[in-house]
Amino acid sequence: MNLSFDTIPDVDFFWRLHHRSGAWGTLGDMHGASNANVIGVRLNF
Repeated sequence: MNLSFDTIPDVDFFWRLHHRSGAWGTLGDMHGASNANVIGVRLNF
């Protein structure tokens, strides 16, 4: 999800949800899954 404003067009605020799965133990012997919430500010120049 991105949020930007007309008054500051070169700045975006964002939130992302990343889901990682172990692919039933085939990737690095990971079992189950995990999620990561990421928030940030993107500066465009």
